[in-house]
Amino acid sequence: HAGDEVEILEAAIEEGCIGESLAAVQAEWCASFAADPAIRDALSTIAEDEGNHALLAWRFVDWMLEQRPHLVPVAEAAFERARMPREIPWALGINELEREGLRHGYLSEALESTIRIRAYNHVVVPCIKALLDKHGVENAPLFVS
Repeated sequence: HAGDEVEILEAAIEEGCIGESLAAVQAEWCASFAADPAIRDALSTIAEDEGNHALLAWRFVDWMLEQRPHLVPVAEAAFERARMPREIPWALGINELEREGLRHGYLSEALESTIRIRAYNHVVVPCIKALLDKHGVENAPLFVS
C-alpha cells in the first residue's frame, strides 16, 4: 500500500508541480548572476534537475487525473491552497548588497519571495490552467487573468 490517492496527488502538486517548478526558475535566474563559474554551473545543474522533476510531477498529475477523474476537484483545491499573490512590483530593482550576494550564489529572503511569486504567476499558473482545462475545469475563478 503506497498511500492514499488524495495524499499522493496533493503531495505531487505541492512538492512537484509547484515546489520543483519554482525551484527550477529560481536556480536558473540566480545562475545568471553568479560570478564564480563553479557556483554558476552548480545552479544551472540544479535548475535542470529541478525542471526535470517538475516536468515529471506535471505529467504524473495529468496521468493521475486521466486515470481518476473524480480527483479533479482535489487537484483544483490543492492548487487553490498553493496560490500566491498576483505580483510584487520590481520597481525598486535589486540593491547593491543583493547584487553582491547573487554574485556569490546567495539570495535574500525578499528577493527569493519576489522571484517565486513572479515564477508562480508566469510559469506555474499557465500550467495549472492548461492542466485543469484539459480535465474539464474551464475558467476556474482563481486562474482567470
